[in-house]
Amino acid sequence: MARKDELIKQCEDLNITNIKKSRRRKNKDTGEYYFEPTIEDLEEAVQNYYLAKYEREGTLNPFVKDILHISGPMLALQSKDKKLDNIRDKLWEDCDFNTEHGWIFQEKIDGCRCLVCWDRNKGFDFFSRNKSITDSLPISYGTKILVPQIIPEILTNASINNFIIDTEIVPYYNVVNPMKDGTELVAETQQNLTTSILGSLDDLSHKMQETNPLKFMIFDILKLNNNWLINKLDDNGKEIVGPVFRERYKKVLEIYKLLSFAGFKDRIQLISSTCINKHAFYDQIINEGGEGVVTKDLDSGYEPWSKRRGEWIKLKRTVSQSLLAEKLGDTVDAFVTGFKEGNPGTANEGLVGALEFSIYLTDDENNYLLDDTGNPIIHHIATISGMTDELRKMISIKDENGNVALLPRVYGCVAEIDGQDISSKNQRFAHAIFKGWRPDRAADSCKIRKSTLDNLIL
Repeated sequence: MARKDELIKQCEDLNITNIKKSRRRKNKDTGEYYFEPTIEDLEEAVQNYYLAKYEREGTLNPFVKDILHISGPMLALQSKDKKLDNIRDKLWEDCDFNTEHGWIFQEKIDGCRCLVCWDRNKGFDFFSRNKSITDSLPISYGTKILVPQIIPEILTNASINNFIIDTEIVPYYNVVNPMKDGTELVAETQQNLTTSILGSLDDLSHKMQETNPLKFMIFDILKLNNNWLINKLDDNGKEIVGPVFRERYKKVLEIYKLLSFAGFKDRIQLISSTCINKHAFYDQIINEGGEGVVTKDLDSGYEPWSKRRGEWIKLKRTVSQSLLAEKLGDTVDAFVTGFKEGNPGTANEGLVGALEFSIYLTDDENNYLLDDTGNPIIHHIATISGMTDELRKMISIKDENGNVALLPRVYGCVAEIDGQDISSKNQRFAHAIFKGWRPDRAADSCKIRKSTLDNLIL
């Protein structure tokens, strides 16, 4: 059941009738306009129901309304987005953090996004960027995360009464340690370990953290001493920009130093950053196996509506860069094994919307891996929709029933492709791109060692 359908049923079951209808739609048959609720409208109705319920019961988390005020964490745009075509070169230019307009580079951390809240009267709490499917309210990690005992007087003596900071949670150690009873933890990456800890029942989560503590990589601040430091909307819906990043980051440094001194020590850390020598900074991260950087406009406000506008941009390593770093090759070649039809109502309707590319998997001796029937395993490595309209029209035909089909001779054609990383779920390229056809290559030459594919998963 789709999320919207689930919310509609939930509202019906809870007898919620006061639901906003923000989306304007047109009846195709009558031409009349009507309004219907969006997913956000339905979530808000469920939230309001449970907020009232928990307040009556006296069980409402004291930080929940603050987290709802934020709406969502600020998100970064993918570097390949066409919005960035006019500024790509400017991102890499040196600048002075304190005086000039420009962009700061911060290492991209492969962790779990977390808003850390503290209040002198309420203590700590930690919130996911996600909402609960039960009550549509922010998910708290407060009963799961173990933090060092701090000395609150160090904060209050510095006139800090409360704050909300933006962080990434990652494991403290670079290796996964067995629990004290000798039980090994199954986790392929640091993010897998973090999600295992945060997704476990409290007792198991605490046992994991005895040998695999977590740390907080701090990079922004949203609220300080009851003052919001984020963008907001006025009564007419016009956006009012709050303190810009360079000003917020000065407060980040203050909170970081105080928390370190108050007992967190190196369980809270700053993300590596630079405004100069950015190419060297980026290359070092990639060569050391890092994921890349997030570059941020120094004059950008914190926009909490979960849109990706291009004031924060992800510059991630590509799969081909990873192969180069590991000396495993310099290109990824794959062959066409299928297609997806363009979505109805879009410019691609009636055409091939995306091509499916595959590779052969081999062992470390370059022998084909075989399936249960003894045939070489053909692994679907990427689905790519980014192609020119001219190419779409060239490869799209209609079958005998009038349905969209792929020109037969395209099957098996080889292309050079790339992607930002490999998904751990299905071992396919994330944000795959088409770089060009390889008429000099045959499908049976498109091989990747299974161990190489496993190692590319970030």
